[in-house]
Amino acid sequence: MVGFGANRRGGRLPSFILIFLMVIIAILSFNYWTVSNRQGRLLDELAEVQTQVKRTDAARSRLEKRNSELMVQVDSHRKQIDQKDGDYTVLEGKLQAREAIIKKCSDEKIKLQGDVTAQMTEIQRLKEQLKELKQEFMKQEEQLKEVKRNSTTLERKLEYESLQLEASKLRLNVADKQKSVNGKDGAEVVAERHPVTTHQHGASEIKDEMGKPGSDAGMPAIEDSEVGKIEDNVQFALKKPAITQKQGEVLEAAAAPVRTWSRSGRWTWSSGAAAGPTQAAAGRSGPCGGRQGLQQPRQTSGV
Repeated sequence: MVGFGANRRGGRLPSFILIFLMVIIAILSFNYWTVSNRQGRLLDELAEVQTQVKRTDAARSRLEKRNSELMVQVDSHRKQIDQKDGDYTVLEGKLQAREAIIKKCSDEKIKLQGDVTAQMTEIQRLKEQLKELKQEFMKQEEQLKEVKRNSTTLERKLEYESLQLEASKLRLNVADKQKSVNGKDGAEVVAERHPVTTHQHGASEIKDEMGKPGSDAGMPAIEDSEVGKIEDNVQFALKKPAITQKQGEVLEAAAAPVRTWSRSGRWTWSSGAAAGPTQAAAGRSGPCGGRQGLQQPRQTSGV
């Protein structure tokens, strides 16, 4: 510069250039100071950011560890949830089965209640029917008792009538035979003309003969055929019921001859048919119409 300005005249720099340079220096100084401050702040911020990065890394490692733990827990919880879901499904199936069973039981209960109601109605109807049948049975039993009483009365009446008829036949037969025997005895007495003493002695012999079973009761003129007829009649009467059998025995006793003491002082023989009217009158007074009345000849035969 000196060389270039040698040919010029020396002098001072202009003031405006100096001011301009001073301003530029001031601006540059200010910019430098600003940049230095900014750099310091940035360095501080960088250090702080690095610290925060370290902290963040530590926190991230902790978070990752926690996250891994949480993932393990999540997996375990998922497994538990899956197990619970399986259990829930099983329980839900069991619950549905129980609900189906409960529904079925409810339906069966309703059905059984209906059946019980129907059976109770049927039982009530059967009870009423049984009551009616009992009443009908009692009525039929009363009717049966009445019929039995009527039948017993009719049987007794029929037995009594048949007994009276047989007794009448026996009386008639005995009376006819007695007449024939008396006629034959009279003819023999007239023909033989025995003394009275001999006749009395013969009466005692007849008495002894009457005491023997199977004798002709002092009537030798009675033929065996006629006795057989009487026995046949008695056997015919014995074929009837028990009451008729007893009454037949009474009639047989009534048909036998009876020895009595006469007022003339000697024994006489008479047929049981003579007591017929008395027996018939006594027979009507009995409750059965003949049993009590026909016992009188048996007492007479004992004499």
